[in-house]
Amino acid sequence: MKTTFSVISKANLTLELKKCIVLLEKASAERDFKQCSTLTKEFKKLRKLFTLADTLLVVKHYMPDLFRRLALPAQPTDLQTGETIEQKLHCSVERTIQIMSIPEPQLFIYVLLQMKLIDDGDYKNVSLFKVNSVG
Repeated sequence: MKTTFSVISKANLTLELKKCIVLLEKASAERDFKQCSTLTKEFKKLRKLFTLADTLLVVKHYMPDLFRRLALPAQPTDLQTGETIEQKLHCSVERTIQIMSIPEPQLFIYVLLQMKLIDDGDYKNVSLFKVNSVG
């Protein structure tokens, strides 16, 4: 029974992420910053549930340019035979482009990746995110 529960949890995990991103997109578009703040609290839950491989799959789909530029040694979660990334993450490429046109969902995924790298002790790759100060 435990195996069934973890499989169901894993399936619902991508739906939970999609729900957060879509709600964040809506709150951002409506300038509901209180709702945006509330949704960012989902980091803690998603951080615990997602593996680094799961997070990389999300980054690969939602932010493909960032995924290619980072070229991290870790690999995204494998897809099942015949399964597409769109099916796994419940989001078409067209919808992804629409969602990612707003900065808040981009930041949500960006920070989730940073937190997973830190959780896994991958400080070398976390340093790719550091901001160079000017002056």
